[in-house]
Amino acid sequence: MFSNDTSYKICVHTRVGDFKGNGETKIEEINRVMESLQKFLKNYLRQNNAKFSLLLFGTDLKFLKTIKINKSKINKIYFILEANMTRGEELNFASQNCDIFISTAPTSTFAFWMAYLMPENRPIFYIPKQYPYDSKQMIRQNWISIEGMN
Repeated sequence: MFSNDTSYKICVHTRVGDFKGNGETKIEEINRVMESLQKFLKNYLRQNNAKFSLLLFGTDLKFLKTIKINKSKINKIYFILEANMTRGEELNFASQNCDIFISTAPTSTFAFWMAYLMPENRPIFYIPKQYPYDSKQMIRQNWISIEGMN
């Protein structure tokens, strides 16, 4: 998929559609994250000249394409849905290729397993949610809330 792309891979998991009202990805939240992504990553990684590629995971390509991304700051954007992988292949793909994982729907079990299967040395960020339960109850202690970090 990206044999010649040596940039830092930022993976973003989205969940919309069948997940309404239960911790789904909200376009306003993900757009806020994307607006401040470059500054956030520079501060987090402490690298000024790193190149980044964005890998967008989700089942709604139309939704993924509405995400506002400052393309001047991103080397390449990949819509993983276009690779036609099975869910198991996506889980493996993420664990093998993501340098950073961002969950925009932390109450999604698929997002949980994607993050859980990431290698220990790779940071996992999430957008916290408050629904009938706090999304913090569903995450591991070493995962980092993106709230207030952008």
